[in-house]
Amino acid sequence: MEQDVIGKVLIRNAQSNKAITPNMIEDPALIHKGDTVKIVAARGNLSIITLGVVKSDGKLDDTVQVQNMTSGKIINAVVTGKNSVKVFY
Repeated sequence: MEQDVIGKVLIRNAQSNKAITPNMIEDPALIHKGDTVKIVAARGNLSIITLGVVKSDGKLDDTVQVQNMTSGKIINAVVTGKNSVKVFY
């Protein structure tokens, strides 16, 4: 159906007048290598927020490496939205 492909990106070649199948599309990346993102670490009522630079593209719920701009450390974080990742500890 048309609504199944809206907002998706094509990952395989499509031929004209041929149906696009689910294995030909995927969700687009929300963050891209080199983007500055907000890193959120939260537990209970405590939240720590800082900035980092993403080392690879990532879609919602993907785990990506992010370099903390304050400490320089590279951490693993989960993509939670456009320009936002979350660290679980």
